[in-house]
Amino acid sequence: MTPTLPQDAKDGPVRSATLETARKVFRYSYTYPPGAAWADEVPKGEGYSIPYLADYVKIEATLKANHVAADVGGLKEFDEKQHNAERASLRPENLGAELFDVGRKLAAQMERTRFGSVEDYARFFAVIEEPPMMRLFRGTPEEQDQLFAWQRIAGANPMNLAGIDALPERMPVTQAHFAAAMGEGDSLEAALAEGRLFVVDHRRLDGLPSGKNGETQKYLYAPIALFARPKSGGAALLPVAIQCGQTPGDAFPIFTPRDGYRWRMARTIVAIADGNDHETRQHLGKAHGVMEAVVLATMRNLPPPHPLYALLTPHFETTLQINESAKTSLIAPGGGVDHVLGGTLEASVQLTALGLGEFRLDEAAPPRQLKDRRVMDLEALPVFPYRDDGLEIWGAILAFVTSYVELYYADDAAVVADSETAALFAELGSQDGGRINGVPMVTTRAQLAELLSSIIWTASAQHSALNYAQFPFMGMIPNLPGAGYAPAPTAATADVEQSLVDLLPPVDITTEHFTLAYELSGIRRNLLGDYPLLHWKHRPAKQLADAFGKQLKDLELLIGARDGGRLVTYPFLKPSMIAASIHI
Repeated sequence: MTPTLPQDAKDGPVRSATLETARKVFRYSYTYPPGAAWADEVPKGEGYSIPYLADYVKIEATLKANHVAADVGGLKEFDEKQHNAERASLRPENLGAELFDVGRKLAAQMERTRFGSVEDYARFFAVIEEPPMMRLFRGTPEEQDQLFAWQRIAGANPMNLAGIDALPERMPVTQAHFAAAMGEGDSLEAALAEGRLFVVDHRRLDGLPSGKNGETQKYLYAPIALFARPKSGGAALLPVAIQCGQTPGDAFPIFTPRDGYRWRMARTIVAIADGNDHETRQHLGKAHGVMEAVVLATMRNLPPPHPLYALLTPHFETTLQINESAKTSLIAPGGGVDHVLGGTLEASVQLTALGLGEFRLDEAAPPRQLKDRRVMDLEALPVFPYRDDGLEIWGAILAFVTSYVELYYADDAAVVADSETAALFAELGSQDGGRINGVPMVTTRAQLAELLSSIIWTASAQHSALNYAQFPFMGMIPNLPGAGYAPAPTAATADVEQSLVDLLPPVDITTEHFTLAYELSGIRRNLLGDYPLLHWKHRPAKQLADAFGKQLKDLELLIGARDGGRLVTYPFLKPSMIAASIHI
């Protein structure tokens, strides 16, 4: 059956009846997280599948076996056969109540003890392999600094680095600070003039309340970190200076690579801030939350015969169900976010809502985002794997979607005449609907193609870059802890390893964080461009999808070759690593 636009359809009453039924099934709720548009309940057919359940049970077994072998918290011997027998009765419809719970249960069996050194945290890699970044994490101070800077352009959260044309007002960095990091052969003034200075500023975290784990105080910080691209050769990017709070002075002095363990503490504090921003504002808000609203608005306004229904729905698989699990477990009181992250649960929910509020669909295209952050200049920042690989994937998505739109819309007038798509976008931006900002009235084919591409990018490549990089960078918890457990260092802080160890999470919380990161990085049930058999009912559409798949295969080779020469592998935007939908 050839898909039809509503203005050309002969089945108008049937389409209307289909949508009337869909609106009774796909309903909005604005209760929790407050203000955002989430499904009132997960409709039948939108839940977990049996293969998904099998993946989860396997991951759970691996984690339990790993934690017993690690021998860090007195966990009892693990019997995989017994585990599988016990889980045989678990059904997909019951998985939502248990997903994200294994770490909490394991941690609850442990006493709150502390490790004696940073290296002790590597004991968690017993059955599970160490991630590639461990080579540099254990390396020289110079290699550790390179790894720290690398994660701002190719880590779990590459979304905060921004180019600057003036030094941060709240960070009085000097030439002496710059020389301590970059040597006497370069200058702060020259780096600024040449566009080689970049900043990560976590001002959004300033003033948010820190949480507690029982009686144990956690800390959430709002640091500012300055980075520079070296004048010639060497690293892609290097850290220059870090201020662990937004107010300069004795409480938050500026540290440089010459400050020993205080510098390592400052780097860790930036990582903690990046992790809290990642999980809430970037990941839950700008990916999960955005796509929840898109799924609901689409299912309520596009009937199956509409050509955009076939284009968009492969990017909706299991999204409503995983978000329901997140609401009822991950970001519920006593859940993983509450335990692992630095702020109170209310602070984390506030950051999630902030991400949703900041997101604008008309500005979500990666070239626009990167330009706004002043990181598009290849001369100023030649190496930026998230940008470099991401723009390749974006170009492929946009080319496919543009061709698809042109297949069904003869001209811009056909876009204007499409009442169903107009209703979708109107509801997506409405306060009574999806509550997504920056949703315009669509009047041209080019505009429609970019908006649709931004949706597909968000559901696939953007979410995959944020999600599947979690364990490779969070598995070694000192590299990216969820919270601090000591105040930010000052000039009086002892320059010894114990000062850094005191900042890091205790063993039980480390167990929960490690487990969550591994779970979240472990399930990939579909791939971008890999459509189910018989998905396309219209041969010309299938031909376009096949061409898209061919382009992605070519990009797989290109990005794979590029990745082979990198400081640390960044495979998360290879097509073989990009999930088509948000399903974990």
